Amino acid sequence: MVQPWLLVGDFNSILSPSEKLGGAPFDAARIRDFQEVVQDTGLIDLGFEGPAYTWFRTGLRERLDRGLANNYWATNFPESVVRHLPRMKSPITVRL
Repeated sequence: MVQPWLLVGDFNSILSPSEKLGGAPFDAARIRDFQEVVQDTGLIDLGFEGPAYTWFRTGLRERLDRGLANNYWATNFPESVVRHLPRMKSPITVRL
């Protein structure tokens, strides 16, 4: 029996060079490996709303967080949305 599957989290890899800005050149083999896992498992990237990047370091931005679902999930829960929230800095300033 087919069941709906949804995987959400930080996959620590990108699916496309467009999901990276700055830093060292992207690792094509690592992207290809992640793409193959997604394809071989029949998962679908649900896309997102909001800011394009979910991970930041000085001079580097990447989309590491995503939602992956099987076709059964996507068909039965078409209203599902992955929303990237805006990055916020703490309003607290500490001075010593």
